[in-house]
Amino acid sequence: MKYLLVLLLLAGVAGPSFGQTKAQLLADTLRLPVDATTQRITYAAVVSQPAASAAELYTRGKLWFATPAYAGRVLLRAAEPEAGVLQGTGWREVRLLVNSTWYFPKLLYTVKVAVKQGRYRYEVTDFRFESAPVFTLEAPAEPLAAETYVQATRPRKTELKLAQDARQALAKASAELLASLQAGMSKATTGDAW
Repeated sequence: MKYLLVLLLLAGVAGPSFGQTKAQLLADTLRLPVDATTQRITYAAVVSQPAASAAELYTRGKLWFATPAYAGRVLLRAAEPEAGVLQGTGWREVRLLVNSTWYFPKLLYTVKVAVKQGRYRYEVTDFRFESAPVFTLEAPAEPLAAETYVQATRPRKTELKLAQDARQALAKASAELLASLQAGMSKATTGDAW
């Protein structure tokens, strides 16, 4: 039973709906952005900040990493001021319901912010679920985005529901993280910020 959550996370992709074919189930799923090159779930964009210098954006990025401004945590792991790059890892606890039991695995991810004059680029990727302390396995999130699973297998309703819940938790956590990052990168810093 300890590994049920991890196995189910690796197995499913879509949310069930009565009377739908597998193709319809697939068409109605929550789409997660998958990078064509790496085949990993990746949220990335370039955001324009025309009035901000590269140094100002770098400072805003460092402050965002240092300030827990949303429900998860993001820790700065690498800072390259000359290149204008900040990279960190983050996590957030999510809720998943499996057979009338709530599980609270951590959703882990990597955040990278690169700054240039008047713009910055973010990339959030390497999503994986880490189970509660009683479990010892990690499950990558990519099987949740694999569209071939529903066509190739006959998942049980429990697996379909768990996969849909995991996809929704990932999408919600990502949306909140990106909103927090964009708000932090839009805040002008003052020379005397303390």
